[in-house]
Amino acid sequence: MKKSVPVFFIICVFFLNASAQVNLKGVKPNGATVSARQKELVVSWPVGNSAIGKMVLDLENGRPLFSSLQMGKPGDLKEVAAHLDPAFVLRIGKRTLSPNSGGWDVFFDRVPTRPYTTNVVKFAKGATSVFTKGAQTVVRINGVQCETFSGALEITCYNGSPLFNVAAVVSTPKDSTAILYDAGLISKKDNWSSVAWSDVKEIFSGKRQLKQIQVKIWK
Repeated sequence: MKKSVPVFFIICVFFLNASAQVNLKGVKPNGATVSARQKELVVSWPVGNSAIGKMVLDLENGRPLFSSLQMGKPGDLKEVAAHLDPAFVLRIGKRTLSPNSGGWDVFFDRVPTRPYTTNVVKFAKGATSVFTKGAQTVVRINGVQCETFSGALEITCYNGSPLFNVAAVVSTPKDSTAILYDAGLISKKDNWSSVAWSDVKEIFSGKRQLKQIQVKIWK
């Protein structure tokens, strides 16, 4: 009996750690559903017209974050995309602290004319939490790093809309820093045979085969 006690204690600790990977204490009833199991987090939310969106997130490092994105009627979901990762490129420059303007040159600071660096933002999946803000459900994953910047990835789902927002929320202790960023979703697989796009003024819109347009996939 004495030999079985340490083994039982280790097993209990393992299961406690496994269930504590995602903090769901901030989740309040708002129409969305959130479930976590080991390294997988699933968020479902109403997107309008009695349909739902479903997001399956893989929290294992080295694997695509967006394991599956689905939408449709309950019980009849269709996969829209799979195996995607968020990607951010951060250009970091220097602001001018001009004594003539009392500090910042807000409108006439020619940042691009001075040296700057272009950096790929690194993302190592860390502590994860989910919380709700009214009709919004937010997934926050720590582990975003780029030069002196650090922070978390935030994914926000909006009840009543199939759209969701992916943002790198970062800060730096370094003063007078200027940044310009690019963001997108990338994949190592050929996930689509065609792409559709539109803009808010409907000047450019349409759908073409990928072979007819230039598409860059980072690998």
